[in-house]
Amino acid sequence: MTPASNTLDAQVDTAFALRGMRRAGLRARNLLALFIASIIALTGLGAVVAPAAHATGVGTTWTSQNSPDDCWTSVTSGNGLFVAVAECGNGVMTSPDGITWTGRTSAAGRSWSSVTYGNGLFVAVSRDGTGDRVMTSPDGINWTSRTSAADNSWQGVTYGGGLFVAVSNYSAGSDPLVMTSPDGITWTSRTSATDNGWSSVTYGGGLFVAVSSDGTGNRVMSSPDGITWTSRTSAADNSWRSVTYGGGLFVAVSTDGADRVMTSPDGITWTSRTSATNNFWSRVGYGNGQFVALSITGTGNRVMTSPDGITWTSQTSAYDAQWRGVTYSTGIFVAVGQSCTTANCVMTSGTFGAVAPTISGVSPSTGTSAGGTAITITGADFSAGASLGVTVGGVAATCVTRVSSTSITATTPAGSAGAVDVVVTSGDGQTATRTGGFTYTAPSGGGGSSSDTPAPAPAPTPTPTPTPTPTPTPTAVPTASPTATSSPRPSPTAVAPAGVTLLTASESANAQVPVVSAPLSTSPASAPVLSIPPGTPVAPVVSGLPTSTPLRGGMSARTRAKETFTFIGNTRSNANGRAKVPAFKVSRPGTYTIQLATATGKAFYLKVTVAAKKASSTSKKPTSSTGKAPVKTTGKQG
Repeated sequence: MTPASNTLDAQVDTAFALRGMRRAGLRARNLLALFIASIIALTGLGAVVAPAAHATGVGTTWTSQNSPDDCWTSVTSGNGLFVAVAECGNGVMTSPDGITWTGRTSAAGRSWSSVTYGNGLFVAVSRDGTGDRVMTSPDGINWTSRTSAADNSWQGVTYGGGLFVAVSNYSAGSDPLVMTSPDGITWTSRTSATDNGWSSVTYGGGLFVAVSSDGTGNRVMSSPDGITWTSRTSAADNSWRSVTYGGGLFVAVSTDGADRVMTSPDGITWTSRTSATNNFWSRVGYGNGQFVALSITGTGNRVMTSPDGITWTSQTSAYDAQWRGVTYSTGIFVAVGQSCTTANCVMTSGTFGAVAPTISGVSPSTGTSAGGTAITITGADFSAGASLGVTVGGVAATCVTRVSSTSITATTPAGSAGAVDVVVTSGDGQTATRTGGFTYTAPSGGGGSSSDTPAPAPAPTPTPTPTPTPTPTPTAVPTASPTATSSPRPSPTAVAPAGVTLLTASESANAQVPVVSAPLSTSPASAPVLSIPPGTPVAPVVSGLPTSTPLRGGMSARTRAKETFTFIGNTRSNANGRAKVPAFKVSRPGTYTIQLATATGKAFYLKVTVAAKKASSTSKKPTSSTGKAPVKTTGKQG
């Protein structure tokens, strides 16, 4: 196996050198990169750095965690579990919260380079091995070897559109550098757009995108189906090491070049961006509305963050490890690395189980562009803390006061006429955006006197979220109300009911977050009802739960005397008894029951109704402020 002390550049450029000898002779550029990487490997072993003052929030404040080994290369999340793979030791570790880790035995002693989750399965790929460079697991604990399409040096794997896709940077013969699988078990070779050294692949916006660390002007390729690939012009000929998708944007990072970040809204046209520092950026991820990039070099600054992929800010890493992997789930970023000790090869940022805030309304929603309008923002899970803040049109509001977990008051700053976004940053650093939530109106006359300013609405009063009018629950076969001791327990593996798709971590970032106003019921028959259009990705926020309690999510597509729930993922309620249901979308019309159960078996229920698509009409149907189909809730409860 590859020694754990090797750096990312040493491993990758060694493969380049071997391939170059076979194809066209060794390139001088690769020799230089290999030399630089060797120096980093010898001198860049991590050293503990003193904590520095930095902002509080998810992605900005990092804490070291213990791990079983010290050579981790990749981490993902799914099925309520964090899973990391390594190129040494037992090769796998798992954690329910990103903090407490347990070593697991991989299917074979390989240099596992990347792991992903999709369709109820964890899939990992390796740089070495003979015919067994893939392994799979339904639970992250028990792993099975699978036959890879070729014995390539597989560098990255992702899941999207019902397909697993892996890319490699080297093949021993003339094997294609891409392989795909519909189930993670049977793999088929695919031809890449160019014969580059592909280092990473991601999926977003209906498109697979891969990046490369060599080539001339063609270090990106894209594919709508993972099978047919098209070469794209990279923003620069950098050694691109990682690519991700989030917030409607592709972002890639590199270990060299003048501008070590590039972005693209469509995976086709790319623009160079300036990184916070000229470190060797090895990995990038997305979550909680921001991008997080990790480095294998630097002193105390091996993290940088960006809310838009364009402007980057350096952050203090918990330890100067060679950080190789990052993922986000349930309120926490988890990063893994090498050249460290078992006490600091994992670092986390955020609070596991924290529910991101949501905004349901702004009142009043209009005011003069001179500023000074007192507004009330209603929503859910507004937590107290040092990071609490509100911006209107990107400018900080004044007099920000957290009235409760569902209400914040503030005074608008001056702005330009037109609709602008309202953004709430909760006390724990998580954010919520109300697109076009406030509209500035120009003062009439422009004389500047009080008579020129439109009179405010009479005595504006903070408007609480209206209680939805109860509507009849869709007809369903009556069910027996389970008791706390007889509630059905979800199965150990996430398997969605027919017509339901469980979303991956990257897909969840773009899901709608409807707030169910009525508390969950302990009986399915009296559960509140959430109505959603077919195919709408949602992650509902629910209430009425025990506080700060781990919960197992289950879903059933039928109601009957003995209702059976299949496991859809874990979540955790916060101090207010609220929790976010694991993200999903439903394509088949009908009534579905969601169950959130405690470890003692006490269960809470939500009904989800999905109506059949209606025939097209000349009238325009309303949409939400995000442009997505609206969701509705009813207040029925027992």
